[in-house]
Amino acid sequence: MMTHAKGFIFAAGGPVARQDAMRALHVERLFAWRLAWLCLLLWSLSGGASSALAQTYPAKPVKIVVPFPPGGPTDIVGRMVASKLTDAFGQQFVVENRAGAGGTVGSEAVSQAAPDGYTLLYGSTSTLAMAPGLYRK
Repeated sequence: MMTHAKGFIFAAGGPVARQDAMRALHVERLFAWRLAWLCLLLWSLSGGASSALAQTYPAKPVKIVVPFPPGGPTDIVGRMVASKLTDAFGQQFVVENRAGAGGTVGSEAVSQAAPDGYTLLYGSTSTLAMAPGLYRK
């Protein structure tokens, strides 16, 4: 049992500094998350997701939305990825440019698309990491 007093936590082994206890709690949470991801990975590899793996994907052309104008670095790399995916899967991957508002127009279009896996977003750090924290919508 743990009790708190004047910056110390009294545990079974005696008083422990609060910083050490918080560090240990952080390590435990991090370990729990890693263990959960590992279990999920092992479950999917062991055949737990075999019904999803048995389906043929893609059964129709896949649209890759690039939220920047044509000719830019994100568009060029997106087209190279689409070409490799077309070769690998034997189904066409089409690149659609939806530029505007720093990439949020294309990101919003993908978020409103049907959740069937046939509309993908090829973005960058600005659309995937910074924009959600900077803009409300």
